[in-house]
This record gives sequence, C-alpha cells and structure tokens, in this order.
Amino acid sequence: MNFDGMNLDQLGAQAYAHYKAGEKANQKANDHAKSSGLYLAEAKRRIDTEHPYGERTKVWHGFLKSHCPVAPTRAHQLISVATGKTTEEEVKQKTAASVRETRVRAKDESFSLRSEKVQARLHFQSHPISTNGTPS
Repeated sequence: MNFDGMNLDQLGAQAYAHYKAGEKANQKANDHAKSSGLYLAEAKRRIDTEHPYGERTKVWHGFLKSHCPVAPTRAHQLISVATGKTTEEEVKQKTAASVRETRVRAKDESFSLRSEKVQARLHFQSHPISTNGTPS
C-alpha cells in the first residue's frame, strides 16, 4: 500500500471503513455459523429419532463425513451456539484452554520420555556387559 499523498483525515476514514467492513464480515460469518448449527441440530435430531441408541454416533459421524465434512466436535460447537446453549466466545475460550492443556501434557510426556531414556542409559552404563555377555 502506498499512503503517500494521504492526509490524516483520509487515513482515518480508510482505517475506519476497513474496520467496519471487517465487523460486518465477522457478523455475517457468525450468522452463517449459527445457520449451519441450526441445520446440523435438525439433522442430529432426525438421526437421534430414527436410529437406535447404539447406532446414533456412527450414523451421525457418517452423516458429517458424507454431507458436512466438519469434525464432530466442531459440529457440536455450532449446534450449541445456534441453540443458545453457549456463545462463540465461550467456545473460543474452552478451545484455547484445551489447546493449552494438550501442550502442557505433551511437554510433560516429552520430558518424561527423555527422562526415562536418560535413566535407561545411565542404568545401562552402570551395568556394563562383560566379554561373555553377562553383567560384570
């Protein structure tokens, strides 16, 4: 972008116009997400009504895979927001918390695995094998 020749009034007007366009696009995206959730809620309701309890999850996942390829977790989030059980902001917060927990767990597991490897090496080194293959 070239801002040469633009005064502060013009810069401010352009910044605000783009900000408002972004807000409108976000609102439109939220409206589409809620509509998607309503359609998914109806599909899930029909699956739950038409299929026995033990088959519902398999049928639901099959439906999503073939007709609306979103992850089942995301589908449930969309339904929850559309039906008013939660807000998009709450979904974002829960997702962020889940990602943080997963990263901490992965880091702890990685550290634990490294520690186990180090311990195994130390144990191996402290019990050298003699020339006949038995610990000395």
